[in-house]
Order: sequence, then structure tokens, then C-alpha cells
Amino acid sequence: MAHRPRHLVVVNPVSAGGATGRRWPWIREILHRYIDFEEAVSNYPGHAVKLGKAGRDHGYDHVVCVGGDGTINEVVNGILSGNGTMPLPKIGVVPSGTGADLARTLGIPHRIDDACKRLENPRTAISDLGMVSYRGREGTERRYFVNAAGLGYDAEVVRRRNGFNRYVRGTVPYLASLATALLSYQNKDAIITLDETTQARRIRALVLGIGRYFGGGMCVAPNALIDDGYFDVVTIGDIGRLELLYNFPGVYYRGTHLGHPKVRSERARVARVESGQRLLVQADGDLLGEVPAQFQILPKALAILC
Repeated sequence: MAHRPRHLVVVNPVSAGGATGRRWPWIREILHRYIDFEEAVSNYPGHAVKLGKAGRDHGYDHVVCVGGDGTINEVVNGILSGNGTMPLPKIGVVPSGTGADLARTLGIPHRIDDACKRLENPRTAISDLGMVSYRGREGTERRYFVNAAGLGYDAEVVRRRNGFNRYVRGTVPYLASLATALLSYQNKDAIITLDETTQARRIRALVLGIGRYFGGGMCVAPNALIDDGYFDVVTIGDIGRLELLYNFPGVYYRGTHLGHPKVRSERARVARVESGQRLLVQADGDLLGEVPAQFQILPKALAILC
């Protein structure tokens, strides 16, 4: 008899501004049409890390994330934590978060019913994984990321969004954060090393993409491939507020920003960023800490059901 995979479904009820928690009974009913599973609910920030580790240690074949990119990030960091010798489970995704950028890159349907049905007979994508070392509260810390990491303006947007999230949920905090950061953020001087090449640059933002999309649908790294063993490193240089605002629609909808003279698209396996100014670091939409930071690609390190 063929082995039937064991599924653990990790639910983040606060994703999508709390909509995932309200919809979970309905999502659960749909999932039961296609797979047998046990469920685990993430109750606080970082809890999904523990749930992902438990899924690995208890021998689940698949850990399915119901939430956004932040939920996937926590689960993957849990699966890869410690020195466990168990085979790593594959990651499944039911996109129910505000961003769902990794799902968009992989072609996982946004409709809940269609995404759940895919889990009945899924194909497996083997994806690269990112690892970042940065200055955190306890010195040098490390984090894995599955879709994209960034520094500068985009990390400042994440910081501001976290503040807005105390009062209102959904897409409003992200849009409000974009607007307020646009008005006040100052470009930074940085030393950027991509593999063996080092340059001093004044930048507004730097994004390291594994997937193409970022920030809830912005096509920041349109040339990125999830399995080529490289980051697509997109640097937005010393661009002003009005110039950024004028070019923003092209970033969001078409990825046409790569033709701008102050935007660079490069590839690297390892990137290091230093600065004498405060330069924040985020990964998969989670604010981590500050530079100095080093990013490394881990080729074909993650199996994702899609």
C-alpha cells in the first residue's frame, strides 16, 4: 500500500488582519475534502517557529501554512532549527495573508478552494533558501527567509507598519507606512559586497529576491528564479521622493523600474552590507535588526508543494 503523507496544518489566525482566524472553520472544512490532517494554531509571534519544529520532530511529511509569507517564514525557521536528524517535511501553502508573495511566484491559486485542492495531488517545487546574519538585540543573530529580504526604505516601511498594526489591520497599515516613510526617509550611504565585488553606494533600498514579488504584489525582482542558486539583488539608488513616487506604479504592476538609470539588478550568491548610518534589515516582511548584515543563498534547500 502506498504511503499516505501525514499533514500538519499550521494556522496563523491574526494574518490578513485577523480574517484568517474568522475564516478558519470554513477553510478547515474545505481542506478536509482533500487531505487528512492535524491542526495547530499559532497563538503569538514566534509560535509558528515552535510548531514547525514540532512538525519536523514528530515526523510529518507535509507542514501546510495557512497564512501569509510571515507564517511560512516562521514555520521554515522552525523546521530548520536545532540539530534534528529527521527528514525535513515539505511545505504546503494555503495563502490567507495580506501579501502571499511566495504563493504568487509559485503560481499557487489565491482562491482558498483551489489552493486546498492542489494539496490533494501536488507537484513539488525545489526552491533556494536565504540565510541572513545581522545585528540584533542579542548581538549577531541568524534567520532563514523564503521569498525576499531587504534593507533601507522597505525595512523602514515594515517598521512603521508594525506600529500602525496596533490600531488597524489589513492593507491600510502598509499603505499608510509607504506614505509616511516616503515623506521622511533619508537615503543612506552603504558599502555593498556582492560575491567578490565591493562598492560604496548611496541607496534608498536594496532587495534580495528569491521570488519575484514583494510587499503584497510589487514585482521588485522580475528576473528572479527560485531555483537558480542566486539572489536577484535590486538596488534602488539615490532617488528622490518625487522620482520614486512617479516610478512606483511601474514597480507594483510591471517591474519596469529595472530600466531606470538609478536602479541596478545584479546576481549574487553572497551579499554583505555595512553602513556608518542606521540601516534596518527585514526578511519576508519581518523586521529583524540592523547592518552589518550578510546574506547567503542555500541552493535547492526547500521543497514546496504547489
